[in-house]
Amino acid sequence: MSICHAHVPGASCTLAACRWRLSLEIASNSLSNYQNKLISAHGRAVLATSAFLRKHWSDVCIQQTMYTLGPVEVELNVSAYRLWAAVKDMESLLPRVMPVLRASVEIEGDGGAGSIRYIKFPADVSTKIFSIERIDVMDDDTYTEVHTLIGGEIDRQYSFYRSTKTFTPVDIGLTVATWFVEYEPLDDSSAPEYPKQMFLAFIKAIEAYLVSHDDYA
Repeated sequence: MSICHAHVPGASCTLAACRWRLSLEIASNSLSNYQNKLISAHGRAVLATSAFLRKHWSDVCIQQTMYTLGPVEVELNVSAYRLWAAVKDMESLLPRVMPVLRASVEIEGDGGAGSIRYIKFPADVSTKIFSIERIDVMDDDTYTEVHTLIGGEIDRQYSFYRSTKTFTPVDIGLTVATWFVEYEPLDDSSAPEYPKQMFLAFIKAIEAYLVSHDDYA
């Protein structure tokens, strides 16, 4: 900081101007220091918040009421390749393998990840949407499908419901189908026993159909 102590002929400022300049420089330095303090305080707040989240995030996750059911395993006398091809064609397969249900399947999308699947059953007056499912994974390498419920009658029982189906080849013409569910019930009576029974009935119906037909070879 430069200070002019007295007026000298030919100098660039008078004593009053020097005092004014000195005041401006003091004010400027004060503002700069204040800004640095603010930045420092903000930085400490951000670091403190980050440390809090790192410390307590696991506690928050643990407090969530997440349940699991399964894995349920079923051995099927059909190749994993044919089973997987059939399951991917659920839209046309379900009415054929379980006609007594009079169920229908509609899919928005190409059937892969991100597609929406509607499973409907006829009611007394109109068709009831049993479930609306978002397909999260449809993996042709591991024969794995994962979907999350996003609507429908069954969705009213859960705040979260995600189902995983995997078909593992164990021998020529022999496969183990595995079903696993993660869910958060809205009450204590909402364990997904009915979806489990539906899966077992559906997968055995597919096996019976494929054993007696040459489809999906």
